[in-house]
Amino acid sequence: MKDQQASATADMTAMIRAHEHIYAGGEVFDDPFAFALTSPGWRRILRSRVAKAIVIDALLRPFRGGAAVVLGRARYVEDQLLRATKEGCTQYVLVGAGMDSFALRQPSELGTLKVIELDHPTTQAVKRRRLASIGDEVTGDVDLVAVDFETESVAEALEGSAYDPAARAVFCWMGVTYYLTEETVYSALASMASCCAPGSELVFDYQVPAGSIDEQDSGVLRRLDWLVAKVGEPVIAELDPNELSERLNRIGFVVVADLSARVLDQMYFEHREAGLRVPNGMRVMHVRYAGP
Repeated sequence: MKDQQASATADMTAMIRAHEHIYAGGEVFDDPFAFALTSPGWRRILRSRVAKAIVIDALLRPFRGGAAVVLGRARYVEDQLLRATKEGCTQYVLVGAGMDSFALRQPSELGTLKVIELDHPTTQAVKRRRLASIGDEVTGDVDLVAVDFETESVAEALEGSAYDPAARAVFCWMGVTYYLTEETVYSALASMASCCAPGSELVFDYQVPAGSIDEQDSGVLRRLDWLVAKVGEPVIAELDPNELSERLNRIGFVVVADLSARVLDQMYFEHREAGLRVPNGMRVMHVRYAGP
């Protein structure tokens, strides 16, 4: 991440969500604020059907699997959040929130849900400037917590926030595990477990080792890895699903679902045009905290 610039992958995620809103009517996941939250460069491309056709539809077509991951994981976690609030959850914690706009889109049926966003201070500053430029601001019961995850744990960051460790929460940790070491991933999971109330839930995405999938699928993942490496955020961690489940169980999490690419496709993309499919090897993990 460059000084005074948001994460490049956070910008790309906002672009994908904006594209879905503008050109697909938010069929899988609708985010009307994503356009304002992405970079000026992506906004120029999205405004022009010609530029969009050249850059997104043509040049970036081989990377469309990444778009499916972004949309599918966002839809899944917010579907689970809606269910959890009906069952008594009162907090939503976005770890590495990036350009997520939930605080602006919060449905009225969620009532007094408390939202806590954790992210690097540079990304948060850029996000605030982009919102201010269009006259929007985060309102309601929202706490934006600046944190440097290289020096501070999730639990430490939440200590000075509006977060209530005695109340149930849904933790969203999307688009982050790839860029951390395996050791850091497991340390972060343990930190989240240490400050969860029993019944709290966590949803995050991850990538399996390339050697565990067939050559064609691993080629798709290599192209996606190449793209994020080109923007300065290379994939580091590849997690074995069995080991991940075992280590989650050790720290008090019970697996609710470990969604494969095929399951995500069946849930959200079966009726979409050919090509918008989640790459095999990308998964979404959903766990519930049972206690130490």
